Amino acid sequence: MIYEYVRQRYSFLAKQSSQYLWELGTAYLRGKGVTDELSRGMGFYFLELGIKTRHTEMTQSINKEDCL
Repeated sequence: MIYEYVRQRYSFLAKQSSQYLWELGTAYLRGKGVTDELSRGMGFYFLELGIKTRHTEMTQSINKEDCL
């Protein structure tokens, strides 16, 4: 339940920049306490989403250069 809430709450970051997702992912991975497992899961989720977003950004940039 918390996992889904966080995904919905921060999903807008995917539209902003891969850098935001990377920062959020690393922040979750550094979290310690009772919710270690949840923090790691969320960290990996946001890092993976950041990588996918960055890949899309790079692909679009390359495609634009090819059109010139």
